[in-house]
Amino acid sequence: KTPNDEDGVAVRGRVWAVGAPASTAVDFGEIDGDGEATWEVDESAEAATSNGPRPLCDGVEAVVKRMKKGEVCTAKIRADWSFKDGPLAGKPLECRLQLVRVDEQPPSWELKGQAKIDGVNDKRCLGNVHVANGDIARAIRRYSAALELGASDYDMEDDE
Repeated sequence: KTPNDEDGVAVRGRVWAVGAPASTAVDFGEIDGDGEATWEVDESAEAATSNGPRPLCDGVEAVVKRMKKGEVCTAKIRADWSFKDGPLAGKPLECRLQLVRVDEQPPSWELKGQAKIDGVNDKRCLGNVHVANGDIARAIRRYSAALELGASDYDMEDDE
């Protein structure tokens, strides 16, 4: 199973720029070791780790979205998919990552009544936050997910 948008993930590994000092690398915990970084795919700007938050970039998200649980992957990330800020900003990157866990969102058909309404509103509100931040592509993905979730009125009463 590969992660979908808004699924929680736990990842171990490291991201670095070729030729950059080792101190500038972003660590997510040792592969097959202790520690891990957790975040929501396509939603979080930072990963939570035991050593504090670590930045994320579009390239790391793209790599993780194509991995399966337990897989270890080595990848090269183009500069335009790199970090926006910090010592690795705008540089081509390499990474070695392990997808430890995927915490899946419940499937839309399992949501009924108020839970479905709340899910639609949550996705709509996330879209609004992304519009306010100028991230229109991510906002459109959230609005589309809200529409898709609310499209089925199976097992809904007229007043809902």
